[in-house]
Amino acid sequence: IKMNVASLFNSGYKVIMGATNISSTLKNFMNQEEVPLKDRLLLKAIQRRLNSLIVPLNECLLISQELDSISQANIENGRDLIEEIYKFFTTNSQNGKFKYSGWMSEQMEHFKQELEFICQCITSCITVHNHAINKFQASQNPSLAALLKASHRLTSMENCSGQ
Repeated sequence: IKMNVASLFNSGYKVIMGATNISSTLKNFMNQEEVPLKDRLLLKAIQRRLNSLIVPLNECLLISQELDSISQANIENGRDLIEEIYKFFTTNSQNGKFKYSGWMSEQMEHFKQELEFICQCITSCITVHNHAINKFQASQNPSLAALLKASHRLTSMENCSGQ
């Protein structure tokens, strides 16, 4: 079932704003010395993937009316993941500081992998959409060879009818 456009825009706007807010929060967490280097690098990887997700999501919003339900589902999945990440980091922070615990590494690794997957899905949606648009536009604009062939047919028909 396709989402209505207003709902999709609202959903996409939340995703983009959520990704932007989480990204700045993660930047602060990365500077905390009590977080082991391995996990600071995970935080950085999550932040980069969130930043990378913003542009393709914006693109999806711009073409949202033309997207199929699978593409719209990817936007929804991205939104849900960003909300999950936001809840994780807000639940585990206090006064702007990350309340780090060793068990969080696994969860952060999961987030990193899920963000990679969502980025790939969104990028694929855009690629498929652009391919379909290019194919449609190509079918609307006849090639020079087709025009030349049509011209020859018209000329030969004109020559035949004059006899």
